[in-house]
Amino acid sequence: MIDDQNFEKAIRTKLVQHESDVPDAMWSGIESRLLKRVPNKVPLYRRIMWYSAAAIVMGVIVTVALWQYPDKEISAPLAVNEDYTAPTITQPSISNLHSSIESPSVETPKFLPVSSPQSQSQTKQETQTDSKIEIVETNKMNESQVENRSNNTKSEQYDSQSYRKKLEDFENDGKKLKEADLAITESMKKGKSNGLKFGLMASNATSGNSKNPAKAIRTRNPLMMMSARRNPVYEFDHKMPLSVGATVSKSLAKNWELESGIIYTYLYSKYHSTNGNGSQELHYLGIPIDIIYRFARVKRASFYASAGGKVDFYLTGQQKDEGHDEGISGSGYKKLEHENVQFSVQAKLGAALTLYKQTELYLEPHIAYYIENNSSIHNIWKDKPFNFGLTLGIRTGF
Repeated sequence: MIDDQNFEKAIRTKLVQHESDVPDAMWSGIESRLLKRVPNKVPLYRRIMWYSAAAIVMGVIVTVALWQYPDKEISAPLAVNEDYTAPTITQPSISNLHSSIESPSVETPKFLPVSSPQSQSQTKQETQTDSKIEIVETNKMNESQVENRSNNTKSEQYDSQSYRKKLEDFENDGKKLKEADLAITESMKKGKSNGLKFGLMASNATSGNSKNPAKAIRTRNPLMMMSARRNPVYEFDHKMPLSVGATVSKSLAKNWELESGIIYTYLYSKYHSTNGNGSQELHYLGIPIDIIYRFARVKRASFYASAGGKVDFYLTGQQKDEGHDEGISGSGYKKLEHENVQFSVQAKLGAALTLYKQTELYLEPHIAYYIENNSSIHNIWKDKPFNFGLTLGIRTGF
């Protein structure tokens, strides 16, 4: 059997020189079916556009060529020499003119006739007048030259004096600026020698109301206890906490500061029920610690943010109340004993205004959260742990 490749090879070798005749009618039919080529005609508006574009391009090329190669000036300005003096022109006198015209070119004889004394005097007068005219003209020209030179020297002197004055003013201004910079740098060095600032502050916070059970009353007043049996709920009205203290801060690198201090806080509350009312006073001493970052300075004002925490230690406290029932009244008093430590976290946003050198007045709105300490005393920190406040203070550096 013959494989496919050999079969195709055998057919190709036999049909290599084979040609078949094509009838003439076939070619004429093909020519009749072919479409006649229509010559491409360019519309008139396209020709106008092409010609316009070519003219614009040529105009741009010519304009650029003229702009790149401007006409040179034909004559350069002449240098004026200030020391140059114009030559004096003397006008010839009438007698000299007549003598030059009437004098013949023939050599004069050795012996001339003697002229009359009148003619001699006339010629002398003419020469004298001519010399006087020349002298006057030369004097006028010399005076004008002297005036021009004096004006030039005066203007030069004035220009040199004004230049010297401006130079001296410039030097004086430079000295003043240098002295001011030195003073500022010295003051900054003095102010930043230790980076410590001491301050005084006062702040308050929001007030609040709460309802507490009878165990919040520690006075053990019988009338109040009778009232507690009838209505075991006491309504507390917590006033705004007041704080005052002293702070100390240390400047760190790149606008950072660390601040701490001692802060005294006074908490006052009132409570009442159906058969009595009373008051509560609490005293705390706290130690805050905050980290401060100053993010903007505008002239004497600076703006900063701070975050940190505070530990408040209970100092002392008391409760006073008065009860009445069916015409009977009684009072109670209880000194509150030591309670647990109060922890809190706070964030501040402050603005400070520099009053003098390193002394600044600042204002700080703050937000604080007081953590539950399982105390039996009900105050605003326990009943309203989340509150807002405002701090006003002053700092100074040494």
